[in-house]
Amino acid sequence: MFASHGIWEESSAGVRAIVEVPKGGPAVTADILWRLPFNVEENPSPEAMWEKISVYDASSGRQVRNVHVRELSADRVILAFGPADAGTYHVYFSYGGAKPSRDYEYSSTLVWAKEMKLFNYPDFNKLPKMRADGVEMRYRPQGNPYDAASTVTEADAYFTKKSKTPFQAYYVPGEYPVNDAGRLPLAFAAEIVKNTEEGKTGGFFGRVFRGRTSGNGGSADTLSIAPGGKKLMQICLVGTKGTTDVTVSFPSAPSAGIHVKPVGRGKLKLRERDVRSVWAVASADSAASDGMYEFPVKISGAGREQTVRLVVEVGKTASSDAGGYADAEFISLVGAPGPGPVAVDDVNPRFPVTMSQGYDVRSGNNVLSINPATALPGQIFSKGSPLLSSPVLLVFSTSNGTRKIGVDNLMFSRRDGGVQQWSGSIRTHDMDVKLSGSLAAYGMVEYDVDVMPLQDISFRNVSLEFGFAPDITSAGYDTVRVLEKGAVSLSGQDASSGMWIGRDRRGVYVSVPAVNGNMFYSGDNASLTLYNGSGMGLVAGTGAFDASKGVSFSLKCRMQLLPADYSAENPSERNLYLVRGDTLPEPGDIPGAGIAVVRNPDILFDTFNVARMEKLVSSGVRLAPRIEPFSLPGKSAAARVLASLDYPYVFSADGRNMMFEASDSLKAAFVYMYGLLTENPAVGGVVLVPSLHNMENAYAYSQRGGDGFMVFTEGGDGFDASMFMAAPWVDGVLETVPCYGDAAGGLCAGSGLKPYSALGDRTVWDALISGADYYADDTDSTASSAVMKVWKLRREMGVDASGYLFYPAWDASIPVVSSSGKVKISAYESDGRLVVICRNSSPEPVKFVPQFDLKALGVKKWEVERLEAPALDGLQDAAYYLLGDSVEVPASSGVVLTLTWGKLHSSGGKS
Repeated sequence: MFASHGIWEESSAGVRAIVEVPKGGPAVTADILWRLPFNVEENPSPEAMWEKISVYDASSGRQVRNVHVRELSADRVILAFGPADAGTYHVYFSYGGAKPSRDYEYSSTLVWAKEMKLFNYPDFNKLPKMRADGVEMRYRPQGNPYDAASTVTEADAYFTKKSKTPFQAYYVPGEYPVNDAGRLPLAFAAEIVKNTEEGKTGGFFGRVFRGRTSGNGGSADTLSIAPGGKKLMQICLVGTKGTTDVTVSFPSAPSAGIHVKPVGRGKLKLRERDVRSVWAVASADSAASDGMYEFPVKISGAGREQTVRLVVEVGKTASSDAGGYADAEFISLVGAPGPGPVAVDDVNPRFPVTMSQGYDVRSGNNVLSINPATALPGQIFSKGSPLLSSPVLLVFSTSNGTRKIGVDNLMFSRRDGGVQQWSGSIRTHDMDVKLSGSLAAYGMVEYDVDVMPLQDISFRNVSLEFGFAPDITSAGYDTVRVLEKGAVSLSGQDASSGMWIGRDRRGVYVSVPAVNGNMFYSGDNASLTLYNGSGMGLVAGTGAFDASKGVSFSLKCRMQLLPADYSAENPSERNLYLVRGDTLPEPGDIPGAGIAVVRNPDILFDTFNVARMEKLVSSGVRLAPRIEPFSLPGKSAAARVLASLDYPYVFSADGRNMMFEASDSLKAAFVYMYGLLTENPAVGGVVLVPSLHNMENAYAYSQRGGDGFMVFTEGGDGFDASMFMAAPWVDGVLETVPCYGDAAGGLCAGSGLKPYSALGDRTVWDALISGADYYADDTDSTASSAVMKVWKLRREMGVDASGYLFYPAWDASIPVVSSSGKVKISAYESDGRLVVICRNSSPEPVKFVPQFDLKALGVKKWEVERLEAPALDGLQDAAYYLLGDSVEVPASSGVVLTLTWGKLHSSGGKS
């Protein structure tokens, strides 16, 4: 197979074979071994094969009228064609079909095939057999022989020739990792064909690169490295006879500043027909002198030794291959100790901890109201809404009864780093109890209960008990929710890790970090029980255990309060555009977008996207690559190297990426690779695929890009709540699964994190009344246009920034209601204004009166300045109303109203 030359008569074809017919006839046959760089259905229907194969007379350019394909696969085609005169013919394969407009069943070809008895194999086999002189590929990618691998037939021929020796070894440039499926690369499979330069190398594994030969006595292969550079090198081993233990030895020249470091093991068991790689990273010190350095790489096994001669050429003019260096650096870190956990700074400017009058400790918009009698929360407020029906209790249960333990002498203190502390103690007849608590600036509440028994005590349970407020509609942990009366309990073995309590988007997430174990209390019998009976609540307990006099024990509770429903400060950062394809968009194609989420981050390394990145950054759009732990593009050298080192992997659903099993030996390499992404000046955030590895590193990501670096995660209905241990460092959730709130029984409305959803088949009015944020998607142009319109309208309405309170249509506290059940209302409240979205889903226009609760807004009637329907581009014209006026909402549409007010000061000015 060689590169194409001359005119191709079949414009849709990508591969053709050259067939010589020395003597013509009504029908001739050809058995052609080729290699198709496509997935081809083996032996499809005669009609399908006939459509994909066409034959032309090379001298006249005319198409041969009749073609009958007997066998078709990626490896070979067997066909008959005719009538044919003596001469050269081109046999074409068209992946999409060469003759889609012709009907095989009624064609003259079918009549001809029956006359020639082509459907009977003995008769087919009697026809004159032609030979193929070569195969050409028109769209073969430059320089990469792995886009078309060797066929089984060719491999059989190779192993037959080489069966006298147990193995063969070859140097292969590192940018061409040996195919992990064991199919030999195309360039190495080039037999002598025509008089092409490629064909002159000859031999199934003949030297194609630089025209050199490998093995004993051959010319050396050259690896060019710039001073301070690194490159991957590989030795390809092919098992040709039996099973052999093979050892590969790589030399170095440290005195000259040249180092060759083997990757993984240098020994492996090579079975017959195995095609394997042994890898090394060659590097040159920055002070290494220019010159040629020869290294004999020795391969031994089964009493045989082969030498592959390698020359490392060091020169300042050597190509500075950034991608090659990155691959080499990545592979050099395989097996290196992974980085330890990043120390979390107690200071989080986003959620400063404050201590107000009384015993209230605040983090963001959540407040712990500490009960001075117990040092435990008497109430938890989320955006002003109480979450508890009764104070949190610390309960000690024995066979003699149950005691609710309080404390004396509650004291508060402040620790450097934005941490508020408090403590108290109590002594009873049988134990000393000391309880201390703290709230850090990233929402972490820690309780330590130290108990010194004054006598032997058999405990049935020591528990922390929460009772939830009656209007709490959402409570759950992990993917478990309690919706009906009953109880759900998890033990430590079930990896329970946290809970969400709240209603709609008002609530608090309580999680337990993995570093401290997955239970509120540590212990073999510890459990969490979430119940919903006469009231909803949670009990975290130790289970039964025996305590001995004079032997202290400690109980630890760590809870993370996530400030509910917080928003990015920059208005544009709520406008996400999801890039699924291989090309970044032009800024003009995504008006209003603040962040472009790049689902396949490898495209950021493509040179043709560099100019796009610069344009996006200059227009104010930042990039957020999607980070999937231990995943690499399947086409990358790094991925192929790991596969050749036997690291287990599976392909992603789209076949694009190779996803490796999590391994400590890979952590350092992947941390380096992710660092390359986030150091790109165009990158202003990341999207973390939910995983323990990603969540453990969420804080590090949030700090990596400095101020304003955005961290998102993916989620959806039933999202695994254990991922929220990193919630304070995450700015939002891309809901990859549609989520419609509590009605769906999902946790999406109760994560406290800002969700971003696909618009799907919702309308612009649906988006506006929902108050939700939707991302645009380059695979759905219709929905994306609607999403961008929503972005524009929110700007015009003045609700595209943070600092407002959103009332969903089902919220009982909404300060405006509709007089008609056919018109649903939601509202955005900010200083001095209420933006009201009115939605009519019925097929007829509806008139209604918006009824405002001015008392709930804290507004007197005479302070109202105006009620209007503001002019919005492409949505509605301006209109003005008085309180109590009727407003008409068009059929299947909506209206936006704005109520504004101002309060008079004694000076006569307005606030």
